[in-house]
Amino acid sequence: MDMTLAEVAQLLGRTERQVRYAIRRGTLTGRKVAGRWRVDSETLPLTDAQRAEVRRRAAQARAAFDAALAPVEKAAGSTSGYSVTGLDAFSIGVELLGELTRAQACSTVRAQLRTGLEDLARGCHEFHPQRKAERFAAARDAVARAVVGLFVEPCPSIDAAALATRIEAEMIPKIGGLVAAQEKRNAKSRFARSDRGGSFLRGGIR
Repeated sequence: MDMTLAEVAQLLGRTERQVRYAIRRGTLTGRKVAGRWRVDSETLPLTDAQRAEVRRRAAQARAAFDAALAPVEKAAGSTSGYSVTGLDAFSIGVELLGELTRAQACSTVRAQLRTGLEDLARGCHEFHPQRKAERFAAARDAVARAVVGLFVEPCPSIDAAALATRIEAEMIPKIGGLVAAQEKRNAKSRFARSDRGGSFLRGGIR
């Protein structure tokens, strides 16, 4: 399981600066993904209890991902009663944006979160399947940029690291689930159309 510096620091009882220094010295193994350090939990010197905690977190992330599929499946089978407020990712984003607004902190991050919420809403109500997937993907990108903003924009009135962890653990996996579900549905639709076309051609040959 890939972990952020904040997660590794919390797990090992160190600061993020100490973890980064350990990576540079070679005592911990890390790699950069989209400009941010990631550490494979399997390379960490963990106790059995710590490894159990890592597995628990991974299971939670997977459960959040799977839970995100339900609203999209519901939307596919119903033309009424479907609202963006039924998406967990949207509800979490609204809550986080409210916290930042009340603290009057991180204006850039607030703008990125708002963009992500707008893309979620547009994806929710988009009729064209491919554009729906693209909107959800755009929402995920905007929210990921908000995470970066929490680390590069001074936000003294909030715990930026904790907020970033919440976004990465609670919001991004759910949006990822929406993207995956819609892309899976699009692929099935393309296959069904292709299969119908093949059946027609085979019937003509006979």
